[in-house]
Amino acid sequence: MVVNVFPAHDENGNYKMMVDGNDFYAVMTPTNQTVNVAGITATFTWDPPSNVDAGLGQTTILEYRVLNTFSWTNISIDIPSLHPNYTLTGLSSATTYEWALGSACGKYKAFNSTIQTFTTQ
Repeated sequence: MVVNVFPAHDENGNYKMMVDGNDFYAVMTPTNQTVNVAGITATFTWDPPSNVDAGLGQTTILEYRVLNTFSWTNISIDIPSLHPNYTLTGLSSATTYEWALGSACGKYKAFNSTIQTFTTQ
């Protein structure tokens, strides 16, 4: 079986791929990711992907866990803002967490950022 794949753009300039005539949009990840910790609260900020305003149904995903543990907690964040943020409250004190921000569009997910850490007070 031969599958024809090639990159393309839609009428709004968004990246997409054509696979045997079907459109698949590129899932782009948030940029300029930061976290601000105050006590047992962590506030995450980021810039949305460049194609987020194209009505593609893209969602930001926050994954976090206690450092060196197995299970990640996943939070889907639908925030149609130019300066989105999300605040986690009730975290354990004096604990180091790992976190990453990614994006999802339908069943496709993308995490191209490195896993980062923060420590509560």
